[in-house]
Amino acid sequence: MTQLELPEKRHHARNLKKSDQLQRLNDFLFSGGHKGRTTLEIQRFCNTGGVSRDVDELRKNKINVVCRYVGLNENGRKVFCYIHPDFCL
Repeated sequence: MTQLELPEKRHHARNLKKSDQLQRLNDFLFSGGHKGRTTLEIQRFCNTGGVSRDVDELRKNKINVVCRYVGLNENGRKVFCYIHPDFCL
């Protein structure tokens, strides 16, 4: 049995300057200041279901967003805040 070689997958991040969604996310994170923005806040404001994917794309555009665990909500689910790098010193 021969094994087929698949082409290497490459991920091309959206360009921050050309993507309204990434610009909106970047501005929203900046407006969160030192407190940051939770995943739920980002989902609602930016109308996205893939917060971690969008944050990853910001990171690929040299915006080194920090993610911090802040505890559990009333349903026992983990809550994470994303903080813009300008507030992470």
